[in-house]
Amino acid sequence: MSLSSTNTADRYFVYDFTAFVDADGGASFGIPPANSNQFGTSRGCLIKISKIQLAPTTTGKAIDWYRPASATLNYLPNGINVETNLVSRNYCNISNDRGDGATSGTLANQSTNEYNAVSSNISVPIYSSTPEAITYVSTDDQNSIFADGLLCGLPFGNIVRFRFEEGVKNIADGGSRIYPVAAGGAVVQGWLSVRLEVFVLDQN
Repeated sequence: MSLSSTNTADRYFVYDFTAFVDADGGASFGIPPANSNQFGTSRGCLIKISKIQLAPTTTGKAIDWYRPASATLNYLPNGINVETNLVSRNYCNISNDRGDGATSGTLANQSTNEYNAVSSNISVPIYSSTPEAITYVSTDDQNSIFADGLLCGLPFGNIVRFRFEEGVKNIADGGSRIYPVAAGGAVVQGWLSVRLEVFVLDQN
């Protein structure tokens, strides 16, 4: 499938979101409602996050990370994901819960399937190594939405939210949420840009 026909292209949407990261460590955007007669009985779509950029709010001021669950400054997460509130039944993020001993007396990592943390919220990895003093992060997925798109409900008229999560889940020790902050502190900073692609499926 491609966007070569008018009928197909009419069901393809691109949204470029840009905002400063808010005090809760994320960013929310409202997607305008679609014409109620535009897509007949369709209730499903393909969704793809094709671009993500994160930059410091102030030029020359690098981004550090803060973990609110443990009030840890200069936190070094094991990878960084951007997670959304968009849910797909065809997607699952499964991670061994790092645990940090909160569920055992041995203080051992919980690297077994018994402690898997599972989420169907669509997320995109943006940084795979251990970050420190990031000056800029950018991902650009050039693949087609027909190759990489995930099946979701229609997002029109809803709020989509993006937030940052540690790549390796840490549910047992209070959560995986992380905030981009000014170096050495807990003050949220950062400018986030995301491109979201939507293709409405023909279910007439």
